[in-house]
Amino acid sequence: MKKKNKKNNKKNFKYEINGQKNTEQYNNLQIRVAGYSAFWIDLPKETQDSIISRTEHNL
Repeated sequence: MKKKNKKNNKKNFKYEINGQKNTEQYNNLQIRVAGYSAFWIDLPKETQDSIISRTEHNL
């Protein structure tokens, strides 16, 4: 199961990075944060950076 989670983290990391650079292409990207779902483009850049950092750390 750990391999699957690592694979999903890499996929999520790719979407997060691309979503931050190309917001118009990823305007429907939703993520789960602290028990709720949010659209990636609605999150402040500082929050996006924090999420990317945590995801990258787990790879």
